[in-house]
Parts: sequence; structure tokens; C-alpha cells
Amino acid sequence: PVWFWLSLLISVLTIINCPILFARLKKDILEPMNTMNDALSAFQENQAYRIPPHTWAVSDDFLHLFDHFNAMAAQVQQSHEKDVKLLETEMDNLRLQVNPHILLNSYNMIYALAESKNYATIQDYTLCLADYFRYVLRKGQQMVSVRQELEFVDNFIRIQRIRFPNRFSYVYQAEEDCMTALIPPLLIENFVENAIKYALNPKDPIEIVVSVHREENEAGKATLHIAIMDTGSGIRPEVLEKLQKKEPYIDEAGQKHIGIYNCLRRVELFYGDAGEIHFSSSMGGGTQVYLIIPFSLSADRGTGKEAFA
Repeated sequence: PVWFWLSLLISVLTIINCPILFARLKKDILEPMNTMNDALSAFQENQAYRIPPHTWAVSDDFLHLFDHFNAMAAQVQQSHEKDVKLLETEMDNLRLQVNPHILLNSYNMIYALAESKNYATIQDYTLCLADYFRYVLRKGQQMVSVRQELEFVDNFIRIQRIRFPNRFSYVYQAEEDCMTALIPPLLIENFVENAIKYALNPKDPIEIVVSVHREENEAGKATLHIAIMDTGSGIRPEVLEKLQKKEPYIDEAGQKHIGIYNCLRRVELFYGDAGEIHFSSSMGGGTQVYLIIPFSLSADRGTGKEAFA
């Protein structure tokens, strides 16, 4: 019958086309899947691995999948590098804050106060030191509220007033809704400490002002504006140039100053292009530092305050 011969012909053609169909299946599906499997294994050993451009024809679906794999690999590598840089920055910051000079200065100060039998000041000084190191050496908290940072700065100011009486005045003002905003720890303190360390005038007392307020940028997103200003001796032009280029300054003795550079790195790591730091200074005319970062609130919303010290 005719149907028999038609069935036989279809069967024979199917058997003949099986190798061709298998070859097509291998090229279009199996080889791309093997490429993806090899890429996953290679990426586990080397995060810089990417699927190279294809020398054979690949379907659009697998091309899309390969592109997504490379994009994902780039994000994972970038995140890993960011974590490494963040860890290095935190270690630099820890070495910057907890160093033998702070302990030696503290011991010398306590000894001098003990000689003068000023026990009340010794008690206040040691309590401030305890709070200082408790804040610096805490673990498991990458971000802090503006309130916590300003309280820490106030504690640092109390320590410095004992060391340098009547040499400076300090004022800070923060809008109420900014007190629970999150910022990297020691961000404000580093600039205040830098002002006391380098801007103090042996003749006339200086003034240090910190201001925190909220604004909206051109895209309509909330941003946190932090200003740290002093009326001190100003920054030398060569140092200011390094800061504006976001480079560490190395003095004539070869010592690397990483305090402000550390802040620049942390703002870049936490916020990328969304974070900005601007410097303005002149010799004898004081220094102004302006920080602009994305506004984010903590879960604990307390009562904001405005303080003048």
C-alpha cells in the first residue's frame, strides 16, 4: 500500500538525518552549555575570567546568557574588590586613630594633671578616653547615625579642651531630621581632628564650626550636606592640591598622611559618584570642607537636637 511506502521513506530519511540533527543539537545547545559550565568553573578559580567572544555561530538566547554571565561576573568581582578596599580602609583608619601617639599624649596628660592634684579633671579625662576608644574599637557597625558621630566629636572636643585650654571654640548645628541619617563612622571627626592638629594658632584662638542639613539635588533625591569649617592657618597649596586630586600627601620627611585621604576613599567606596567632597582654603584664611552624600535614615529615629559647645 502507498501508506506503507510513505512510512518507510519517512523512517529511512529520519535515520539518515539523525547524525545531522545530532550535530546541529551539539553545536546549538550542548557546546554553549559546556561553555557556560566551563566558565562557572573558571570563575570560581579566577574572578577576572570572562567568556571570550565566540568564534562560532551561537543562538541569540545563548548570546544573551553569555552577556549576562559576564555582567554578573564583573559585578561580583567589583563587589569583592570593594570589600577588600573597604577592609583595607578600615584597617588604615584604625591604625590612624589608635596609635602610640594618642596613648602617650594621654598618659603624659594624666601624669601632668596628677602632679597638680587636679583629680576632677583626671576623672573627666579618663572617662572621655574610655568613650573615645569604645567608639573607635567597636565591631560590626559600618554605618553610624549623625547623632552618634556628633556625640563622639563632642567627646573628642572635651579631650582636646583639656589639652589645649582656651585655644579654640567649637560649634555644631544639625537639623532635627538629619540626626538619624546614616554616615560612615569617623567621617566628621577626622576633619575636626585635622583642624585641631594643624589649624591651631599659637596667638589667637580659632573657631571650628560643623553644620549638617538636608537638601534635594537636581534629580529630586534627598542629600545630606555636611560642612566643617575653621578659622585657622589654612592648608598649604601643595597639600590642598593633593586633597583635590584625592591623593595622599607625603611630607618632606617621607611620612604619609592618610587621615583625609582615608575619608576620601571611604566616601568613594560607600557612595561612588553620588558622594562629593570639596575643599576650600587659603593660607591664614581658614579651611572649609563640604561633603555631599545620599541621605539615608536609620531605623532608630530619636529626638533631634541642636547643640552649641
